[in-house]
Amino acid sequence: RLIRRQRQMCIRDSHRMGLRTLSMCVRSADRATVEGMSVPVAELTRIAEQVLAARAGLSALDVQWVEREDERGLTRLFLRVSARLGPIDEAEVAHRILEGLRRQGRTGRVHAGIWSEAGSIRIVREEPRPTARGKMLPFVRE
Repeated sequence: RLIRRQRQMCIRDSHRMGLRTLSMCVRSADRATVEGMSVPVAELTRIAEQVLAARAGLSALDVQWVEREDERGLTRLFLRVSARLGPIDEAEVAHRILEGLRRQGRTGRVHAGIWSEAGSIRIVREEPRPTARGKMLPFVRE
């Protein structure tokens, strides 16, 4: 569920204007699409954070998914991982992310199998990049 709403008394001025619904737990419904298959970005982010959870001091600002074309013009998912996390085995991280997808059921197994064969997930040691306004997004398209 992407959003939860409840009716309640809002701030006095808002209430007078007729605004009586408070929206909470709002999350993006953005999806990453590679090899004709899409996965919710929130799911990819959750899996990446679990895979890298053993790293001391890991925060959401240390990783960022990037959907972009590779050198052959094929769309790939790159996971930027901050160098601040120290040495990691990029191939092992990619493998564990695909395993996390496989655990999501039949659809996840299909995605992981095709993405694994195509080399669709790549780990790069780069600092996540903020938007022009300075916001750090968990997923960007370039």
